[in-house]
Amino acid sequence: MLSTSVNRHSVKSGDEWETLLDANKRAAHSEFYSMGGMAITPDNTIMALAEDFLSRRQYGIRFRNLETGNWYPELLDNVEPSFVWANDSWTFYYVRKHPVTLLPYQVWRHAIGTPASQDKLIYEEKDDTYYVSLHKTTSKHYVVIHLASATTSEVRLLDAEMADAEPFGFSAAPQRSRIQP
Repeated sequence: MLSTSVNRHSVKSGDEWETLLDANKRAAHSEFYSMGGMAITPDNTIMALAEDFLSRRQYGIRFRNLETGNWYPELLDNVEPSFVWANDSWTFYYVRKHPVTLLPYQVWRHAIGTPASQDKLIYEEKDDTYYVSLHKTTSKHYVVIHLASATTSEVRLLDAEMADAEPFGFSAAPQRSRIQP
Protein backbone atom coordinates (compact mmCIF):
# COMPACT_ATOMS: atom_id res chain seq x y z
CA MET A 1 0.00 0.00 0.00
CA LEU A 2 1.16 3.53 -0.72
CA SER A 3 1.98 5.95 2.04
CA THR A 4 1.62 9.05 -0.05
CA SER A 5 -0.39 12.15 0.57
CA VAL A 6 -0.06 15.60 -0.91
CA ASN A 7 -0.35 18.41 1.61
CA ARG A 8 0.02 22.18 1.64
CA HIS A 9 -0.35 25.03 4.07
CA SER A 10 -3.96 26.13 4.15
CA VAL A 11 -4.61 29.03 1.79
CA LYS A 12 -7.11 30.45 4.31
CA SER A 13 -5.14 30.23 7.55
CA GLY A 14 -1.56 29.66 6.39
CA ASP A 15 -0.76 27.88 9.67
CA GLU A 16 -2.63 24.61 9.23
CA TRP A 17 -1.84 21.84 6.78
CA GLU A 18 -4.54 20.58 4.46
CA THR A 19 -4.46 17.29 2.56
CA LEU A 20 -5.03 17.81 -1.15
CA LEU A 21 -4.76 14.15 -2.09
CA ASP A 22 -4.62 10.83 -0.25
CA ALA A 23 -3.09 8.34 -2.70
CA ASN A 24 -4.15 5.41 -0.49
CA LYS A 25 -7.80 6.36 -0.95
CA ARG A 26 -7.35 6.92 -4.70
CA ALA A 27 -5.69 3.49 -5.03
CA ALA A 28 -8.04 1.59 -2.70
CA HIS A 29 -10.09 -0.10 -5.44
CA SER A 30 -7.30 -0.77 -7.93
CA GLU A 31 -4.53 -3.33 -8.22
CA PHE A 32 -2.22 -0.61 -9.51
CA TYR A 33 -1.98 3.13 -8.96
CA SER A 34 0.57 5.74 -9.93
CA MET A 35 0.30 9.50 -9.62
CA GLY A 36 2.08 11.00 -12.61
CA GLY A 37 1.86 14.68 -11.86
CA MET A 38 -0.11 17.44 -10.22
CA ALA A 39 -0.58 21.16 -10.86
CA ILE A 40 -2.61 23.78 -9.03
CA THR A 41 -4.14 26.81 -10.72
CA PRO A 42 -2.48 30.20 -10.21
CA ASP A 43 -5.43 31.25 -8.03
CA ASN A 44 -5.14 28.07 -5.88
CA THR A 45 -8.70 26.86 -6.54
CA ILE A 46 -8.34 23.80 -8.82
CA MET A 47 -5.93 20.86 -8.80
CA ALA A 48 -5.14 18.84 -11.94
CA LEU A 49 -4.02 15.29 -11.23
CA ALA A 50 -2.59 12.71 -13.66
CA GLU A 51 -3.22 9.12 -12.56
CA ASP A 52 -2.45 5.70 -14.05
CA PHE A 53 -4.61 2.78 -12.93
CA LEU A 54 -3.35 0.32 -15.60
CA SER A 55 0.46 0.24 -15.17
CA ARG A 56 1.00 1.27 -18.80
CA ARG A 57 1.84 4.95 -18.28
CA GLN A 58 -1.50 5.79 -19.84
CA TYR A 59 -2.60 8.57 -17.59
CA GLY A 60 -5.97 10.17 -17.11
CA ILE A 61 -6.20 13.74 -15.86
CA ARG A 62 -8.89 14.64 -13.37
CA PHE A 63 -9.68 17.99 -11.75
CA ARG A 64 -10.59 18.77 -8.16
CA ASN A 65 -12.12 21.94 -6.78
CA LEU A 66 -9.92 22.73 -3.78
CA GLU A 67 -12.51 24.96 -2.15
CA THR A 68 -15.30 22.34 -2.10
CA GLY A 69 -13.27 19.13 -2.38
CA ASN A 70 -15.46 17.96 -5.26
CA TRP A 71 -14.07 16.40 -8.43
CA TYR A 72 -15.10 17.84 -11.78
CA PRO A 73 -16.84 15.34 -14.08
CA GLU A 74 -14.45 15.59 -17.03
CA LEU A 75 -11.63 13.12 -17.61
CA LEU A 76 -8.81 13.59 -20.11
CA ASP A 77 -7.69 10.11 -21.24
CA ASN A 78 -4.49 8.72 -22.78
CA VAL A 79 -2.34 11.68 -21.81
CA GLU A 80 1.16 12.40 -20.59
CA PRO A 81 1.74 13.70 -17.07
CA SER A 82 2.98 16.89 -18.74
CA PHE A 83 0.53 19.77 -18.36
CA VAL A 84 0.25 23.42 -17.32
CA TRP A 85 -2.37 25.99 -16.42
CA ALA A 86 -2.81 29.27 -18.25
CA ASN A 87 -2.85 32.31 -16.00
CA ASP A 88 -6.65 32.66 -16.07
CA SER A 89 -6.92 29.47 -13.91
CA TRP A 90 -9.59 28.01 -16.26
CA THR A 91 -7.53 27.17 -19.34
CA PHE A 92 -5.48 23.99 -19.19
CA TYR A 93 -2.88 22.69 -21.68
CA TYR A 94 -2.00 19.01 -21.86
CA VAL A 95 -0.24 16.45 -24.08
CA ARG A 96 -2.05 13.49 -25.63
CA LYS A 97 -0.36 10.24 -26.59
CA HIS A 98 -0.61 8.63 -30.01
CA PRO A 99 -3.23 5.83 -29.81
CA VAL A 100 -0.91 3.24 -31.42
CA THR A 101 2.67 4.25 -30.55
CA LEU A 102 1.78 5.85 -27.18
CA LEU A 103 4.31 8.59 -27.95
CA PRO A 104 3.44 12.11 -26.76
CA TYR A 105 2.55 14.04 -29.93
CA GLN A 106 -0.31 16.53 -29.51
CA VAL A 107 -0.90 19.61 -27.35
CA TRP A 108 -4.54 20.31 -26.50
CA ARG A 109 -6.35 23.17 -24.75
CA HIS A 110 -9.11 22.34 -22.26
CA ALA A 111 -11.54 24.69 -20.52
CA ILE A 112 -12.53 23.55 -17.03
CA GLY A 113 -16.16 22.47 -16.79
CA THR A 114 -16.44 21.41 -20.45
CA PRO A 115 -16.29 17.91 -21.98
CA ALA A 116 -12.97 16.77 -23.45
CA SER A 117 -14.72 16.46 -26.83
CA GLN A 118 -14.74 20.28 -26.98
CA ASP A 119 -10.98 20.59 -26.45
CA LYS A 120 -8.94 22.30 -29.16
CA LEU A 121 -5.85 20.84 -30.81
CA ILE A 122 -3.07 23.43 -30.49
CA TYR A 123 -0.07 21.57 -31.91
CA GLU A 124 0.61 18.17 -33.49
CA GLU A 125 4.08 16.70 -33.99
CA LYS A 126 4.09 14.52 -37.10
CA ASP A 127 7.68 13.26 -36.78
CA ASP A 128 7.62 10.25 -34.45
CA THR A 129 11.28 10.75 -33.51
CA TYR A 130 10.24 13.81 -31.47
CA TYR A 131 8.72 13.83 -28.02
CA VAL A 132 6.39 16.63 -26.92
CA SER A 133 6.27 18.07 -23.40
CA LEU A 134 4.92 21.20 -21.72
CA HIS A 135 6.43 23.59 -19.20
CA LYS A 136 5.88 27.13 -17.99
CA THR A 137 8.58 29.78 -18.07
CA THR A 138 9.99 31.06 -14.79
CA SER A 139 8.25 34.39 -15.42
CA LYS A 140 4.92 32.48 -15.77
CA HIS A 141 4.16 34.55 -18.89
CA TYR A 142 4.56 31.70 -21.39
CA VAL A 143 3.67 28.05 -21.83
CA VAL A 144 6.58 26.21 -23.46
CA ILE A 145 5.91 23.45 -25.99
CA HIS A 146 9.18 21.54 -25.98
CA LEU A 147 9.94 19.23 -28.92
CA ALA A 148 12.94 16.96 -28.49
CA SER A 149 14.57 14.18 -30.48
CA ALA A 150 17.87 12.37 -29.99
CA THR A 151 19.73 15.01 -32.01
CA THR A 152 17.84 18.28 -31.76
CA SER A 153 15.14 20.20 -29.94
CA GLU A 154 12.74 23.03 -30.67
CA VAL A 155 10.62 25.36 -28.59
CA ARG A 156 7.27 26.93 -29.34
CA LEU A 157 5.56 29.36 -26.99
CA LEU A 158 1.99 30.17 -25.99
CA ASP A 159 1.09 33.41 -24.23
CA ALA A 160 -0.12 32.22 -20.80
CA GLU A 161 -2.21 35.38 -20.40
CA MET A 162 -4.43 34.61 -23.41
CA ALA A 163 -6.96 31.76 -23.23
CA ASP A 164 -7.04 31.53 -27.04
CA ALA A 165 -3.27 31.78 -27.60
CA GLU A 166 -1.72 30.15 -30.66
CA PRO A 167 1.84 28.78 -30.59
CA PHE A 168 4.66 30.76 -32.11
CA GLY A 169 8.30 29.87 -32.70
CA PHE A 170 10.86 31.12 -30.22
CA SER A 171 13.41 31.39 -33.02
CA ALA A 172 13.81 30.07 -36.52
CA ALA A 173 14.48 26.35 -36.29
CA PRO A 174 17.00 24.77 -38.63
CA GLN A 175 15.58 22.38 -41.16
CA ARG A 176 15.16 18.97 -39.64
CA SER A 177 17.46 16.32 -41.01
CA ARG A 178 18.53 12.89 -39.96
CA ILE A 179 22.13 12.00 -39.24
CA GLN A 180 23.32 9.29 -41.58
CA PRO A 181 25.67 6.57 -40.23
